[in-house]
Amino acid sequence: MAYATRRDLEDFGLPKQALSGLSARVLQRHLDAASGRVDSYLRGQYTLPLASPYPMEIVECTVILASYSLLLFRGFNPDEYDANYRERYIDMVGQGESPGWLDRLSKGVVNLATTADATPNVNEGRPEFSTGPSRGWDEPAVNGRAEVS
Repeated sequence: MAYATRRDLEDFGLPKQALSGLSARVLQRHLDAASGRVDSYLRGQYTLPLASPYPMEIVECTVILASYSLLLFRGFNPDEYDANYRERYIDMVGQGESPGWLDRLSKGVVNLATTADATPNVNEGRPEFSTGPSRGWDEPAVNGRAEVS
């Protein structure tokens, strides 16, 4: 299952000339691999698979990862061919101590729309914490008033 299509690659990633000569199977495998990498960051924050239609930022991220991978596969050096492809890739995955968008997504610093999550009402790993002893607010009300001990 891929978050992006060949059309997305053409619209947001690589020019048609860079994709020419590549089989549909090769393109799909790179899109699948990029989608798998995105999923590896999403686990723990979101229920997978994401609900379709996929958030545009996930489609774009998948295209960026797949484009960079395809350039390397074709034998192009992204630094010489077009440094923008490498910069976009680093924006997604980070470099050194600088976190990428996927790192921030996996830590909840940035978030997807709740409609992307297949089960938005289920907490899948975010910590729950308490501020102290119960104040009785969760106690059932009697005659319209909560009983406080």
